[in-house]
Amino acid sequence: MSSNKMKFALQLKYTILIFLVLAGTVVYGSVRFALYSNEKRVFVFGPQESIIVQHPFDSDIYFNNTVGQTGSLDILKKQIDSAQHTLELAIFSFSSDELKQAIYAADKRGVKVTLVLNTSKAKQHDYVFSDLPTTIQRIDAGKYDAIDSLKKVYMHDKFMIVDRGYSTEQLTTGSFNFTTWGEKYNQSYFLVTHDHDLVTVYGKEFDLLKQKISGTKKLAVTTYNPWATTIQYTDSFIEVWFSPGFGKQAVKYRIIDIIGKSEKTLDLMMWDITDRQVASAVVKRVQAGVKVRIIAEVATASTEASMIPYLQEQKEKLGLNNLEIILDTKLPAQSIDVLPDDFAPYIHHHSLIADGKVLVFGSQNWSLWGFYNNDENAFVTDNSYLISEFQKTFDHFYTILK
Repeated sequence: MSSNKMKFALQLKYTILIFLVLAGTVVYGSVRFALYSNEKRVFVFGPQESIIVQHPFDSDIYFNNTVGQTGSLDILKKQIDSAQHTLELAIFSFSSDELKQAIYAADKRGVKVTLVLNTSKAKQHDYVFSDLPTTIQRIDAGKYDAIDSLKKVYMHDKFMIVDRGYSTEQLTTGSFNFTTWGEKYNQSYFLVTHDHDLVTVYGKEFDLLKQKISGTKKLAVTTYNPWATTIQYTDSFIEVWFSPGFGKQAVKYRIIDIIGKSEKTLDLMMWDITDRQVASAVVKRVQAGVKVRIIAEVATASTEASMIPYLQEQKEKLGLNNLEIILDTKLPAQSIDVLPDDFAPYIHHHSLIADGKVLVFGSQNWSLWGFYNNDENAFVTDNSYLISEFQKTFDHFYTILK
C-alpha cells in the first residue's frame, strides 16, 4: 500500500471512530442498546434523582494559588488521619509519600482502604506503592494504549471518601492530584464536605470504578446516569455530573446551556478546552455583548486540538473587544521558590462562572474524551460561598497574569 493510501486509511479510521463516539446525539437519540449486555437503556434528560433537604449546603474549598507554596497535602493528610472505618480514593495521579504513609497508618489501625488508580499511570503507582500492604485493595481503572491514543480511557477522577455511611463521613473532590509536584506547581483546588447526599452519590460512582466498570462500560449499567443528582438546599442547588455522557445527556450540554443563558459576564479558567461546540457557544455570547474573560494554560492552548487559537481568531476576525484571552505565561514569575530547570507551573482549573450566579467546576476537561469517554466528575451550583471563592481565585490570577 502506498504511503498516501496508508495515510488516508489512518485518517479515515480516526474520523469513523470520532463519529461513532458522537453518534449518540444523531443516530440513537435518547435510546441506546447497552454495549456490554442485552439490556436496553433509555436516557431521559434529567437527573437520576432529585433531592430536597431542609438545611444549607456546608463545605470548604481550598486553592493552591501561590506557586511553590505547600500546605494542601497537610489538609488531605488530616482527612486521612481522621478515618475510623473506611477510606476510598479514586485518584488520577498519586505520588505523595506523605499521603501514602498516612494511608498505610490508617490501614494499620484497622481502616478498610481501597485505592482506584488510573491505568495510564500504572508504572508511577507501581513505584509509589511497591510496598503496598496486602490488606489494602488496589484497582487500576481505565485503558492505556501506548500506540493508539484513541484507545485510551482515563480514570481522571480526583476524589476521596472517608467513612462512608458513618457520622464521620466526608467527601473531598476537585482538580487536585495527590502529588508533591501538584501541590506546588499545578494551581488547582479541592472541595471538602460532610454532606451525606453528596457522599452517597460519589460512593455509587466509586462502587462502579471498584468493579472496573469505567469509561463507556458505565453506560450499560441501569443505575448509572451522567446527571447523577440535583440537590436543592435551603440556600442553593447543586447538580452532580459524571462522565462519560451519552448524546445530550452529558455535562457538555449543560455547560452550553449555561453559556447560552449568560447575560453579562463569563469567566473561564481552563487547563484544556478542545470542544468546538462549547467554543462556538462562547463566541455567540460574545457577539451578543457578554463580556468574556478566559484564563488558559499555555501548553495545552498551543496544541492542534485546542480551541484557544480558534477563539483568538474569532476575536480578531469579528472585532470582539469584549473577549479577553490570557495565557498563564507569567505564572513562573510568581513562584516563591526556585523552579526546576525546563519546568513551568500551570493553571489546572476547569471552571466557569456565569453572571456571578452559576458555577461549574470539577475534574472535567472540556474535550470530546472528557465528555464522552473518560471517568470525570463536575458540579453545577449557584452556591454563593463557592461562587465567591472561585471568583476571588479567578480575579487573583487575572491580576497577576494580565
